[in-house]
Amino acid sequence: MSGLNLQERSCPICKDGFIEDELLVLFRCNAYNEVRQVFVRALLERGFHTDTSNVPSQIDTVKVVCESAPKQLAKYVMYCIEKRMDALYK
Repeated sequence: MSGLNLQERSCPICKDGFIEDELLVLFRCNAYNEVRQVFVRALLERGFHTDTSNVPSQIDTVKVVCESAPKQLAKYVMYCIEKRMDALYK
């Protein structure tokens, strides 16, 4: 989304008015809730705890997941990209 002002980058998928960035897609955008639930379930099956209260920020949470479950995170990101492409270009 280069060339756009921050205010012009609202999420075209959920249309909730939030700025579309990586953290919105990974943690907040309602359009990805179903995919997110599958991802969290996969993490739980691998023994990853979802209590991130001791993690200072969402960025740090992503770092922890990258270190402990990189394949699951990569799959989640790919599913999000596919969902976004379907929503925007179908």
